[in-house]
Amino acid sequence: CGTGLPDPETPLGHLRIKIDVHPYSSGGPHKNLILSYLHAPRSGAAVVTWRDINKDAKDYVAEENNDKVLNFEGVLRLVSRIKMLIKGPPLVMRPPYSIATMVWLYLACFWTSAPQVPWMMLALMGIEGASLFIRRDLSETLIWESEVQKKEKKGILELGGVLKKGLRLIGAYQYKLSLIVSALERAKNSISFADTLGSVMLYAALAFLCLVASILISIMPVGLPWFLVGAGALLPPYVKLYKLYMGHSKICNAEKRKNPDFFDRFKMSALSLAENFLNHLPDQYELAHRHICDSQIIV
Repeated sequence: CGTGLPDPETPLGHLRIKIDVHPYSSGGPHKNLILSYLHAPRSGAAVVTWRDINKDAKDYVAEENNDKVLNFEGVLRLVSRIKMLIKGPPLVMRPPYSIATMVWLYLACFWTSAPQVPWMMLALMGIEGASLFIRRDLSETLIWESEVQKKEKKGILELGGVLKKGLRLIGAYQYKLSLIVSALERAKNSISFADTLGSVMLYAALAFLCLVASILISIMPVGLPWFLVGAGALLPPYVKLYKLYMGHSKICNAEKRKNPDFFDRFKMSALSLAENFLNHLPDQYELAHRHICDSQIIV
């Protein structure tokens, strides 16, 4: 559908852009660029936060803005994005990419020891990411008209209070679903080098975790991993009883939220870092926007 921009009425002439990069701290611009992926983004196609996904839909009804009112065109876009996410099996199971998967399967079954299992899982993820990278085609990028020319839907906003409240409530669920779809798209693009630096950082972090896992597997007894899995499945009821015995009532939980312990702070910090990193990766809208920007010619 083109670039989504109106054609200029007169020639715009030539444009020269000069960009100077200055590091704002020690380590140079490359270190700062890497660290920026762990900080909250200032803008994005659809910034995803776990707090918004977990927020009660009724809380959105009381908001003054009208961006979360039910939008039928938005529903169509969501259906289209969901179809793209769940379209067919993973690429590692489709020819010709499944040839690499067959080689991986042979190595995993006959040549892999227990400490090497994490590396084989990382290799399988890499095969899927490489397949997504090769298969990606942005030449037929879709631009929805409402994304180019946003107009206020007076027909909806002038409806009666009860009907408008219902549309807001349904629109809140639509908004939350769009955040979930955006998060899944970003996770999928994280392994396919849609954002090169982000994918390199992800694979480097996973390689470090694989190294740690390999060392732990090599020094621990063979049956310990299975014991931990089984214990993890059996322990939750006893943990709940322990909390009741220790007096973890609703009041105690409220006090705990005000004064979180080390594990709560670690969990919140890890979720925040993962959330910030995910928001620096492109979803479908951001990927289309980057493709459009790359296709512009500046003389």
